[in-house]
Amino acid sequence: MPFEERLLAHYTRYLGPVAQDWRDRTPGWPMRLVAFDGTPAHNERFFATCGLGQHSARAPDSCTLHCELVFAAHQDGPMDDIVRMMLGVSELVGRSKDALLRGDMIRFTAPILPGTRLTRLYCTMSVFCLSGFARLEPSAGGAPIAVIWLIPVYECEKTYIETHGWRQFEEELDRLDPDLPDLHRPTIR
Repeated sequence: MPFEERLLAHYTRYLGPVAQDWRDRTPGWPMRLVAFDGTPAHNERFFATCGLGQHSARAPDSCTLHCELVFAAHQDGPMDDIVRMMLGVSELVGRSKDALLRGDMIRFTAPILPGTRLTRLYCTMSVFCLSGFARLEPSAGGAPIAVIWLIPVYECEKTYIETHGWRQFEEELDRLDPDLPDLHRPTIR
């Protein structure tokens, strides 16, 4: 089965049917972004890259990694802005050739989305689905693909992560259980 079909089958197994689909027309960088509507009770929409995992990235230990990115927001969030942000981030990550690891943050020079005060995207494992969602097993001879959840964070949360480490930050997320798809949520620190 071709890569994109395998990936979409993986996503739909956990997130349901594709609600919307966009393609980046940047020359030399054909990227696809798909959206999935979550459960109405949770008012969430998931945006996932589809194709980034075909590009390899280097980890600090010289291992080669492959990843796809997922972002969650409330269904009434600024969809056009999220699409532009996700397509831009996927291009940035794909062209950098540096792997995103748990605890890494993607820095923006302005808020990640207009009308918010969120300035970074924090990288972690996808915990909103069953554990199998965070990793797509390789096809014959291929490498596994990590599905990285991008959580928007505030500047003060970035400082907390840098001071206390990503494990402590994630323990705080578990303890406080903030509404992470809310782009105007209160800070946790």
